Amino acid sequence: MGLRIKSIWILAEQCDGRVTRVFNELYTKAREIASQADGCRVCGVLLGRDLDAFAATVAKSGVDTVYCVEHPKLEAYQCDYYVKAIKDLVEKFSPDALWMGASVMGAELAPSVAAALRTGLAAHCVDISVGKDEQIAYMVPAFGGNVIGEILIPETRPQMATVRAGILDAKPCAEDAKAEIVRYTPSLPDEYVSPVELLSFQPTESPAQKLEDADIVLCAGRGLGSEAYWEKLNLLGRKINAAVGYTRCVVDSKWADTECNMIGTSGKSVKPKLYLGFGVSGATHHVCGMSKSGTIISVNKDSNAKIFGISDYKVVAKSERIIDAMLASYAEDKNRTRCD
Repeated sequence: MGLRIKSIWILAEQCDGRVTRVFNELYTKAREIASQADGCRVCGVLLGRDLDAFAATVAKSGVDTVYCVEHPKLEAYQCDYYVKAIKDLVEKFSPDALWMGASVMGAELAPSVAAALRTGLAAHCVDISVGKDEQIAYMVPAFGGNVIGEILIPETRPQMATVRAGILDAKPCAEDAKAEIVRYTPSLPDEYVSPVELLSFQPTESPAQKLEDADIVLCAGRGLGSEAYWEKLNLLGRKINAAVGYTRCVVDSKWADTECNMIGTSGKSVKPKLYLGFGVSGATHHVCGMSKSGTIISVNKDSNAKIFGISDYKVVAKSERIIDAMLASYAEDKNRTRCD
């Protein structure tokens, strides 16, 4: 019978003047799914104002169509305006699926759109595939990440899903790709005034080394031992130009002030060339966020730690001892270089 789906839409979120990388990851997965359906189109959706540059970027991904939804009220993200615009667009063109990144914006926008459209949403997916019954299956962690559940949305349309950046693989953009550009002005009557007023926009200061873009990631787990060694791990990260992430227990212990660099199903997903974990146990909800790393080295005093099961190299030792040795080795190399 074949997969019965004619169009997959992907919201192209913009941040810091560019389309976020999760768009290309979702596009790659959408194209894979579309190849199993006859005539399925993959489309990008942009919301905002003066979208020409963003539309050109999205077109290069290889999508069939780029929908540019432009209106003065969409210049800055505001959930209720965005919901009305997307609802209007969906009701006009009737896509079968609508996917978004599980970003701060997507985590608010997706359920709001799903509620407005009275459709199903699979949130925080770790994979999307075609099931045996020829339906799209959305894989979502459950029970603290210990179980991966399969969510189907057989009746309502569009099927909706959110996926965090870094979970899916992305293919390079096709520089010679061309797409149809459809400009659409949504029905946002001037008399509608949002109860939320945007007073100003103050971007947070981004760290010099973003966790999701780093080639080397150091990760702290409960077995790190103490806040003193948490500080030493951050020092090591600065010295070797590595980003530092952590599991939830580091937040619970109040070593880290926020969850912004937490790795796992309720945090970020990373794919560095080198992941080096200290005292990380290997719980499923953490592994989901780092299992696609290039080389995985784990340090844990427990020789039976679960993390060793996915590690390329394992070091059975106290994390404190290895961190001290690495800092000392770095200092010796620096001294040797100065002497030479």
